Amino acid sequence: MHNQLLLLPRDRDDVLPYRTGVSLHGHTRHSREGLGFIQKFLKQGSLSRRWYDGKQEECRRKTGIALDLERAYWTPPLTPASALHVERKQIAALGLHRWFR
Repeated sequence: MHNQLLLLPRDRDDVLPYRTGVSLHGHTRHSREGLGFIQKFLKQGSLSRRWYDGKQEECRRKTGIALDLERAYWTPPLTPASALHVERKQIAALGLHRWFR
């Protein structure tokens, strides 16, 4: 017997040799998902950088607060029960058994 980890199958055929699926990571309304990656993305292109710089200035002018996506985050809307339901459906859609009930 051996164990193997399969990440993000693209096709249901990819999981045929497996019997069980496990969700290792999820996001709920108790999570804080960082937005720093957006700031890095926006600074890559000249057009998006100008747009972002303008929004930073507008935010500073209107609120007195600097727009800092490195420190910003959002909280997903899912309750823990809803997140569990979503994960169960995704695993079942692949035709796999779940390790939780």
